[in-house]
Amino acid sequence: VATSAFAASRFARIVGASSPAHLLAGVLFAGSGLVAAALLEGHVYQVVNPWMPWMAMFLLRASRQGGHWEHGLLAGLCFAAALFSSGYLGVSAGIVAIGLGVYGLMNAPDRRPLLVAAVMGVGASVLFVQLFSKAGLPAPDHATMDTLRMGSFSLNSIGAAMGEADRAHHSWALALSATMIALAALGVRSGLRGAKVLVATAFVAMLVAMGPEWALGIAPDEPRMPSLFSALWDLPEARFLRFPGRIMWAALLPLSALAAVGLSVVMTRLGWKSMAMVVGLVIVETVASVRLPARQVVRSAEAPDAYRAAQGADAQRQTRLDPE
Repeated sequence: VATSAFAASRFARIVGASSPAHLLAGVLFAGSGLVAAALLEGHVYQVVNPWMPWMAMFLLRASRQGGHWEHGLLAGLCFAAALFSSGYLGVSAGIVAIGLGVYGLMNAPDRRPLLVAAVMGVGASVLFVQLFSKAGLPAPDHATMDTLRMGSFSLNSIGAAMGEADRAHHSWALALSATMIALAALGVRSGLRGAKVLVATAFVAMLVAMGPEWALGIAPDEPRMPSLFSALWDLPEARFLRFPGRIMWAALLPLSALAAVGLSVVMTRLGWKSMAMVVGLVIVETVASVRLPARQVVRSAEAPDAYRAAQGADAQRQTRLDPE
């Protein structure tokens, strides 16, 4: 978790956040509900995610004055590391890479470093798809529409963590920080170069994270409409993405960086005391909404009578089949 926080803070520094305000990006990125859900569900490989922030950092360096082909090479390698860590991280990194890459190609004084990153990224994607295709793809019913809706970004998952979500909904609570959104808006208003690209990237990531059908909630009778990105889930390889909401990594990264820029504005205009108050508010909000480590508990329970009866029937059936 610390590696992800460090990488996100370095990306915020490259974006334009001043020190020590850039550290807020690491707190928001690594202290999010996505990290909590990954820890509680045992998906540790999604928590060790410095690759996507580093990829974004090297892409920005490659698109600026003094960009070198090594920056593009490192960006491509970091994208490959994110992709081979988890398909969700790979899709999230791809969204961020497309947003920053297209912006860089339009404005970079030298496009060659970005082209190196693009070649590396395409090559890693092709290899990833080939390896998964050889391993065998799941059947179409592996990701039904009901399953996808339960794991999508919606009003049901945007709020703070609750015990019921941990018990019956795979700990799926994004606990999206309202303070982060407010600070990110302030960062955009500061006139930061490239801020609109980061906002657009986060917006597109949210739309993809809503799954193949857009809905406000997850109830079966909730009004729905087809997503603009529904074709993604028509691909056989995308059947593994049963929790589209995990693609919110691609929204958290730019929003946390913009929030750090907003905190820099607060520090410059209102001073250190105001910045400290805002940081304290963010920490309190994170602890109260994400609720770690309080959610990590062990409860012992007896098996229901129906389970014990079924186990007894299985034992009797085995005895009849194998008298010895």
